[in-house]
Amino acid sequence: MSKSLSSNLWMCEGRHAQRLRILGYYSIFCLIWVTGCEGERSVSVDPPQIPLEAFEGSVRQHLEEVVLLLDEDGSASSSEETSRKHAQAAMVYHAYDLRESAIYHYRKSLELQSDHRLSYLLAKVLMLEFLHEEAFEVLEPFSSLSPPHIVTLLSLSEIENALQRTEKSAQLLAMVLSLKPDSVPALFQKGRLLHKNGEAQEACDVMNRALQLSPGASAIRYPYALALKEIGDIEEAARQMNLRGSAMPRPSDPWLQEVMALRRGGRVHLNEGTLLFEENLYERAEASFLKALEFDPESASAHLNVGSTLLKLGRPDEARASFIESIRLDPSQPLAWFDLGVLEAATGHETLAIECYDRALDLDPDQPESRFNRGNALRRQEKYQRAVKDFERVCALRPGNTSAWLAEAVCHIRLGKNGHALKRCRLGLLATDNNARLVSMEARLLGTLSTASQEELIGVPERLQKVLAGNRNLEFVASRAMVLAALNRYPEAQQLQRDMIAAARQAGEEKIARRLLKNLENYSRGEPAVDPWPESESPVDASPVGTAPR
Repeated sequence: MSKSLSSNLWMCEGRHAQRLRILGYYSIFCLIWVTGCEGERSVSVDPPQIPLEAFEGSVRQHLEEVVLLLDEDGSASSSEETSRKHAQAAMVYHAYDLRESAIYHYRKSLELQSDHRLSYLLAKVLMLEFLHEEAFEVLEPFSSLSPPHIVTLLSLSEIENALQRTEKSAQLLAMVLSLKPDSVPALFQKGRLLHKNGEAQEACDVMNRALQLSPGASAIRYPYALALKEIGDIEEAARQMNLRGSAMPRPSDPWLQEVMALRRGGRVHLNEGTLLFEENLYERAEASFLKALEFDPESASAHLNVGSTLLKLGRPDEARASFIESIRLDPSQPLAWFDLGVLEAATGHETLAIECYDRALDLDPDQPESRFNRGNALRRQEKYQRAVKDFERVCALRPGNTSAWLAEAVCHIRLGKNGHALKRCRLGLLATDNNARLVSMEARLLGTLSTASQEELIGVPERLQKVLAGNRNLEFVASRAMVLAALNRYPEAQQLQRDMIAAARQAGEEKIARRLLKNLENYSRGEPAVDPWPESESPVDASPVGTAPR
């Protein structure tokens, strides 16, 4: 697997957001608002006090740094510099869910300098405190940006719905879905609005689509079940009700990710787990990743790393749950979909695997790992024409990928296009500096093509002999026998075939021995081989097996 594992971190949007698991966490003093000129709210004179002694070491140190930053002599600072300090403090407090302090410093910063990003972040904290009217006042000026800012529109829609302004909420959702049709949070909100308006069938269709895109978003299942019940699908309603949970779908939100990335503590354990994983110390790596999740339960990256580790430990069901949770927290990360696809393929669920690779490629069309694995899954389902397109693209993206050239050639053979398979194989030879397996495939194609001339065949046995000098692989020996038979050197071909059959039986591989008998019979009758790559031939996929933590 690739090492470009996403490091996105997400905050919980519920009122009771997951707080740091530390003893003695105090509730913060209520923020006091006073009315300023022209009816606008201003910030209380004194910032909320924070009991620093209640926090774990690395977090306490981080908060102390913020206090020192704010205590610096600001007499010579510009308003821009002062605004920057308050913004920095607000984001740190936001990261640790110190909401009152975050609100105070976001407002102090915005008093000095307007900023869409800070206004958005302030609104998100206000929404957590159920201060929806204030959140609306902060965000509404940014509702008509060009180009539109999707997460701002989503937040405004959520606020409008909370304030019972459902028509305006629906208009904002329509705008979001026109820009991003697969936005799961928007589909979820739309489904709930449709159900509320009595349009149960339409609500079912929308929420079913949302669940297909984000299966781990279990909070969708309860309203979906209610809508299913209304349309009379009682059995499916009961199934969805049993699967209900509290996991909300999350949008891709770089600004919140930036805030959550400021957290300390969990990152140390995440890095530690990565190093342990790379040293194949999987049980210790799992412990480190779980420790990271204690600091940040909504880290998509940590859940993804836990899943990769559980796969190595042979616990696929637990790994699947971790991958689904990672996708719920960040549906925009193609690697999580890829890893889930690898897991589904490994457990025999080819159709589910293809669906996962489809989602990964929707997000990153040029991700070669997902395209290669999807091609192999399609090939195993005998959907050769579709598989060819994936392999061709992988060969263009990664010309040195021998397995992609080989798999593409096999698909062309299955489609009865052996001549085209030979052309692609020869391109692969150029791209891979005459890789041994492609030398072998070219020999097999020439040995079975009725149109191959003796001139084309004459030098092939010698090329294969050079390959065999470094690797007595059964596949390469069988290829040489095919070419010798095509050159009418049947006694030599028969002897090679007999030697291979004896070696297979000695190794207890009776299935391989039976397969080899077919060509021996052909050679004994003075006939060449017909199939350059029998279905039971050695594997060609060499599929990537999932991303490793970084």
